Amino acid sequence: MLFSNHSIEFCEAPADAVVEKIIRVYPVGFSHDLSEFQGPPSPPVDDAWDKLYQHGISRIPKNAGALLPNRTSPIPGDPGYYIAELDVYHQLHCLNTIRKALHPVYYPDWDITKGGYPREHVSHCLECIRHSIMCHSDTSVVVWQWNTALNQTSPNTSIPHTCRNFDRIQE
Repeated sequence: MLFSNHSIEFCEAPADAVVEKIIRVYPVGFSHDLSEFQGPPSPPVDDAWDKLYQHGISRIPKNAGALLPNRTSPIPGDPGYYIAELDVYHQLHCLNTIRKALHPVYYPDWDITKGGYPREHVSHCLECIRHSIMCHSDTSVVVWQWNTALNQTSPNTSIPHTCRNFDRIQE
């Protein structure tokens, strides 16, 4: 089974009110068309990743917490407020964890060849991201075009996508 059949009542997430759709073409991610999140491990790459989910855990008022399909805990010493995290930040954390696991010399704490927690955590992260990809199912069309240099057809992933404006969600 790809998805569990748990039935819950639909509930609007606290950030749904700010969701704005935009059209975006991503960097291809090869050769000269890289993003700031790519490249060998380094402090600037780590900083770029860390900034993506620095706002992950939030405090929400009790009335917003009451609308969630699952209970969340009150914040000790902060009456009337509860702790919550948008799943996009958890997913970005997971993707960053997988990135680190690809470089065990630079990030020895994420060396999955040693088993234990790092391996379990990375497995959890892969599953989390698989669910998210399937849940959000990007239906943008990748086209295949003739590549003269390779003398074959190749995918062109430099295509428009309809996205949620991440900057608005972070705000």
